[in-house]
Amino acid sequence: MRTVRALGIAVIACVLVAKTVPAHAQDPKRQAKKHLRAGDKARDRGDKLRDRGKEEQAIAKFEEALAEYQSAYELVANPVLYYAIAGIEERLGLDMDAYNHYRQVLEEVDELGDELRAEVEMRAGEVKGRLAVVTFVVEPEGAKIEVDGKQIGEAPLAEPLVMIPGQLALKITKQGYKEHEETGEYDVGPSTVEVFLEKKVQTVTVTPKPEPVVKPPPAPVNPARQRVIIGASVTGGLALTAIITGVAAQKKHSRFEDPSLSDLGRERARDKGKTYAVITDILWVGAIGAGAYTAYYYYTTYKPNQERLERRAAETARARRMWVSPYAVDDGAGVAVGGSF
Repeated sequence: MRTVRALGIAVIACVLVAKTVPAHAQDPKRQAKKHLRAGDKARDRGDKLRDRGKEEQAIAKFEEALAEYQSAYELVANPVLYYAIAGIEERLGLDMDAYNHYRQVLEEVDELGDELRAEVEMRAGEVKGRLAVVTFVVEPEGAKIEVDGKQIGEAPLAEPLVMIPGQLALKITKQGYKEHEETGEYDVGPSTVEVFLEKKVQTVTVTPKPEPVVKPPPAPVNPARQRVIIGASVTGGLALTAIITGVAAQKKHSRFEDPSLSDLGRERARDKGKTYAVITDILWVGAIGAGAYTAYYYYTTYKPNQERLERRAAETARARRMWVSPYAVDDGAGVAVGGSF
């Protein structure tokens, strides 16, 4: 029964080859038919050897049949030939290759016929039952899915991944999410892989703007300062003049006491000495009065005004050292304020 079915498929393949090859290109068609017949012969011989328990000789015949079918496909690239190729791959234990070729027959051959389509679907289902079928449940949508370093699509995949049972290295990535990697062992039959990527936490570093280098404005002038300066100047000037006149009075007094001078000379020295002494006394009184007034005005008016101005300048300087910077994160935005206080 197995041989009859295989021969029937080979005949269908030959018919399709004849439909797809133009009349003027008979040589490739004849060569393809020759390879198909040789492949069928080697396949049947391999089945008989396997039934007799001669496994190594059977495998050699199956490999020969596979080479003949592949040569036929190279001459006439008709996807229906994948059915014959898949049958040999099944016999050789190449289930993954066989499954893929059965799928190609179903997807690429338009006029396959109901009976042959049912046969191919049955064979594909049997092979699939010997493979691992992995369903991926991945969020968010659009995440890239890589298997063993090869991207197989983006989530959600249209269908499960059919693979040879064994180890699988999985990598799932999407911009803005943490990368997920895992390696697992998958046996024959269905299995499910669930991966939910976590969002990356976006941190925003708020850097204060550098303070501009600005020359400080001139300190405000205390209006009472002028009076203090005038008072101090008057006090100093009177005291200095008093010292000069005092010295002059002392010199005149020395001349008055000089016995070598005439009476008239001594009398004039005495008069001038008295005049300088009186002027000196007046100047000292004025200096003391001006100094007292200046000191009084300094402590009662100038100094309180100056302290108020200095406090105001310090407050202005602190206000200028403040900075304001906007920021944004995933969950909102705001304004950061800082500075020196």
